[in-house]
Amino acid sequence: MFSSQLWIEGPDFDAKSAARRLGLGRDLYALEGEPFEFGRRKGEPRTTSVLRVPLSKRLDRDRHLQQVEKRLGKLTTFLKAERQRHGNDLSIVLSVGMTVGGERFFTRSYIASPDLMGLLVALGVELSISAYPCSDRTKRKHLKWSDGVGLTPKAKK
Repeated sequence: MFSSQLWIEGPDFDAKSAARRLGLGRDLYALEGEPFEFGRRKGEPRTTSVLRVPLSKRLDRDRHLQQVEKRLGKLTTFLKAERQRHGNDLSIVLSVGMTVGGERFFTRSYIASPDLMGLLVALGVELSISAYPCSDRTKRKHLKWSDGVGLTPKAKK
């Protein structure tokens, strides 16, 4: 499985306003001063605001790449405006995660097209690729989009 999201973070970045303009929910941003809710910095206040923009979650690499490129293209105007407003103080990272392991996906490759790479460079977007070990049995379970990558824990039912 391939999963990609765009992380936008900066000291004066208005993640709440950006989320509203992009039609994203409260679970996809965290504001400066709010405490980290998990991880090694749990309880510490954030020094910057951060927004996570989901781009794609697909089993097929080629379809995943097409969807990422298409959605990133639609965000071009927004990203250019934010980059102009914040300059190099704004961090924009395309985070790609892929599962590896088991018989079917023992090894995997992520091949970004020249068009995608050109778009990332033009927008000043960094690329981060992470591989997550996963068994064939685990791969059959379809996780919800926010599982493991959300900024806030889900409400208990």
